[in-house]
Amino acid sequence: MGDYFQDGSFVNGGSFPSIAQVESFSSNQLAARLVNSGWSTQKIYITRTETDNPNDKSGPNQGRYYSPEEKAVYYLYRYQEDGNIKGHVEQPWGLDKLRGAPYFITGEDIVKASVGAWRFAPTNYTYDQGIRQVIEMAISNQAVSPFKEGAGFSGTFTIPVCDTGKRNFNSQWTSPSKRVVSTGKLPCCCGPNYFTCVMQNAVQGYLEGP
Repeated sequence: MGDYFQDGSFVNGGSFPSIAQVESFSSNQLAARLVNSGWSTQKIYITRTETDNPNDKSGPNQGRYYSPEEKAVYYLYRYQEDGNIKGHVEQPWGLDKLRGAPYFITGEDIVKASVGAWRFAPTNYTYDQGIRQVIEMAISNQAVSPFKEGAGFSGTFTIPVCDTGKRNFNSQWTSPSKRVVSTGKLPCCCGPNYFTCVMQNAVQGYLEGP
């Protein structure tokens, strides 16, 4: 902790945000956390796939985040049932509105924030854990920059993450299908805790590749 105080990371007079930045950040965070709370009742999830390709396009670009440190790509999905043994994957409701004014919250922000929470507490990230995470970042002498990260700051969103390793279950967002089965893919091998968290146990249909 001494190093954190010694090098000025804790108190840096030049790094304080302006009143306008604080107001913008607070408004942005309020909107993001309200949306996150609403989305937690839907079948919204993120896939994680290991890949050396930073330009991977196996999933939707507007819901994509690539981590060069992990060499892994993440994609955001919402599963919508269209009937018995029928459904499709699409963008989460309201994502298109969030991308525009006054919020400017991108799919990458949402995925990045969720991934940060998932790394810290895979299935049960809470507000108290968020505070603890910030403290641990401070103790480890990391630069804590919520005003810089905005909605992408760890824990702002807490969408469940399905880690499929090198197995690729990604697909593009699709539309309702007229077929008996559906378009797109549901991930596999995420583990029981993940499925309970994302409410996938309530899924009636299943998905296959288009």
